[in-house]
Amino acid sequence: MLRLALGFATAVVVGALATSVGLMLVVPAPGGGSAPAPIAAPAAADVTAQSPSGTTFHQLPQWVQTRQIASLWSGPDKQAIQFTRLPAWTFLKVAGAENDRLQVEYAGDGKSRQAGPGWVALGDIQPSDPSGTWLRNHRATQLFAESTGSALISPVPQWSWLVRLDGSANGRLKVRAYSASLSTKIGEGWLATDDIGPTDAPVQSVWTSLPPKLPATAFASHDAFVAAIASAARATSASAPVSVTVAQAILESSWGESQLSRGANNYFGIKASGQIGNDGAVWMRTLEYVRGGSYNVFAAFRAYKSLGDSVADHARLFADVGLYRRALQAANDPDECARRIASAGYSTDPAYAQKLIDLMHRYDLYRFDTPSLPSATTG
Repeated sequence: MLRLALGFATAVVVGALATSVGLMLVVPAPGGGSAPAPIAAPAAADVTAQSPSGTTFHQLPQWVQTRQIASLWSGPDKQAIQFTRLPAWTFLKVAGAENDRLQVEYAGDGKSRQAGPGWVALGDIQPSDPSGTWLRNHRATQLFAESTGSALISPVPQWSWLVRLDGSANGRLKVRAYSASLSTKIGEGWLATDDIGPTDAPVQSVWTSLPPKLPATAFASHDAFVAAIASAARATSASAPVSVTVAQAILESSWGESQLSRGANNYFGIKASGQIGNDGAVWMRTLEYVRGGSYNVFAAFRAYKSLGDSVADHARLFADVGLYRRALQAANDPDECARRIASAGYSTDPAYAQKLIDLMHRYDLYRFDTPSLPSATTG
C-alpha cells in the first residue's frame, strides 16, 4: 500500500536583519536528515489563507515541513493542548495563520498519529514543496509529456524521488520527479508504472522553489524613499525619533531594494517571532553575528500589506517591547537613542549603532524630528 506523509521547519528570532558581512559560517540543518537542507528564496505570495478571526493573508507558503521534532497544537494560543509530537521533516498543508502559529492539515502516519487539522509554531517549520504519495523508480526510466506517445521530457535516473499526481493510463503514472538528492525538480510528466514502487516520505527538506518575481522598485530616488518613510513615521505618533526610524529603514531595506521590503513590505527586518505580519510571513536567509563571527540562518519574517503597515508595526514594537523602553527615554537625542536600540539587541551587528548615526548625519535626517534637535553628540 502506498504511504502518504506530509511536513517542515525554521528558526525565528525577535529583531532585525544584521547588515555587515563577516566570517560566513553555515549552520547545519537540525533534525538529523541524511542530506543537508537547501536554503531557498522566500516563499512569497504562495497562498491566500484566512485566520479564524477572518484576516486574509497573501504571504504564506502552501506547504511546510517540520525541521525538528515539533508539537501539533489544538489552537493558536497558550491555552491550546498538544495533540501529538511530529517527527522532523513531516509535511503539512497550510490552511491559515494566527499569532505565531500556522493552521495546518496533517495526513497522519498510518500508525498512532491520526490525520487531522492542528497548529504548528513558526519556529518549528520552513516552506516546502507539495507532498503526497511518495514513490521511487527502481531502475532508470523516462519522463514523458503525455500518457501515450514518445514526447520525452527528461531521463529519470534510478532511485529518483517521485510524488504521484492525478492520472494513470496506458501503463503510465503521472508524477512530479526529483533528483535522488532532492535538490532539484526534474519535472512533471508520465512514467512507466512498472518502473516505480512505493516508499516512505523523505526525511529531509524538499524545497526547490524558485525566487518569486519581485515588483519593480517603488521609489524614484533616495530622497523619495526618505520622504515616504518619514511621512509614515510621523503618521504613527511613534515615540522614537523619526530620524532613527528613517535610518533604520535605509539600513535594513537597502533603500527599499531588498527582497524583504519589495516582496513583503517589511522595511525593518522584523522577524515573525511572537506575531506574523498583517499579510502573513515569508522565509529567507539572514546574517546573524555572534562572538566576532557571523552565520546564515533561514528565518520567518513578517509580511505587510503596505509600507505604512510596516512603519506602524515598527513603532508598536518599540512601544510594546520592554527591551526598548530605555532607548525611548533618549528620544530627544537620536544618536543616543540609536545606541540604546543597538544595545537592546535590535541587531546582532556590532557596528549597528554607528551605521545609523552615520546615516543620520550624512542625510541630515534630524530635520524630521519634532522638535527638530540635532544630536547632542557626534559619535
